[in-house]
Amino acid sequence: MNTTRIQSAQSWSLLTCALAGAIWLTSCSRGTDVGPDPEPTLPSTTVTMPSTVTATGSLTDIVSRTPHLSLLNAALTRAGLAESFRTGSRTLFAPTDEAFRAAGYAKSTLDSLSPAQVQRILQYHVLNSRLAVSTLPVNTPTPVPTALVTASMTLFKASDGRLFANAARIVQADIGAMNSVMFVIDRLMPVPSLSTLELIRANPELSLFRQAIDRAGATVLTALQSSAEGGITVFAPTNAAFRAAGYADADAVRSAEPARLAEVLRYHVVNRRTFSPMLLSGDVATVQGTPLSIAVSEQGATLTGRGNPVTGATLLQTDLTATNGVVHLIDRVLLPTAVNN
Repeated sequence: MNTTRIQSAQSWSLLTCALAGAIWLTSCSRGTDVGPDPEPTLPSTTVTMPSTVTATGSLTDIVSRTPHLSLLNAALTRAGLAESFRTGSRTLFAPTDEAFRAAGYAKSTLDSLSPAQVQRILQYHVLNSRLAVSTLPVNTPTPVPTALVTASMTLFKASDGRLFANAARIVQADIGAMNSVMFVIDRLMPVPSLSTLELIRANPELSLFRQAIDRAGATVLTALQSSAEGGITVFAPTNAAFRAAGYADADAVRSAEPARLAEVLRYHVVNRRTFSPMLLSGDVATVQGTPLSIAVSEQGATLTGRGNPVTGATLLQTDLTATNGVVHLIDRVLLPTAVNN
């Protein structure tokens, strides 16, 4: 199996020039997300390949005359951004009406939000310059700054040509609009407001993982609080996974040897924000140092540790977006070779 690294040192520098530009939208302060977030799932392996479309007019013009973007059009109006989208150079990731509804946003829901709240949602779907897909590296998650200055998104170009923005699949690409460009996506991207550590602490299914983090100490906390440019990925074992690994309850976790726990937990952290459609088969470097193996099939992704390679971990819930990364819930505790005994 060829080694496939999630991270790439050149990813950010490759896009810096292409995506540089002044922030044109007024950024809202970081706060609690508004409205419901989509329930993330592994995407279907049957996809519609992106297609290039030549269009005329501004982004506002194109959105307003596209029937399946009527909720995006309503959001632009509610946010007071319709006129702004008539000028300038930017990239818009446009959720379809189906994507808005799947995330819980009907027209009435958008109307119930303040203009600032809707603006914050839209800002996370906009880059401040025109994206050239040709500049994206293949099979490498690439972080890019959004118009919401507190949050970045991750773009991914697969070797078969499929394109993703976070966990959203780009179903129509390179729709030209004057000096801008639009990409139609199949899901709304939830605006991150919590860090990976805060997401873990807030999830009742991860209470034993939380106890283990506290017991393990500073090295694990440092890994989970990383503010590295490319973000991190956390494969978080559920409570059931911890019980299956021999940690019956919180008391069992609290009595575990801290150094051993630290080795195990750091084995679940990878340096690079990688959403589920971006996972590739191969060995992946972890913060702990020992690689873990990923196998991707039509049924989804399976992870195996060097210390327990026979039965892999499957992804139970994916793509929980954090300010500094992404969290995937898994059904098994992974073990590096160093603690396999």
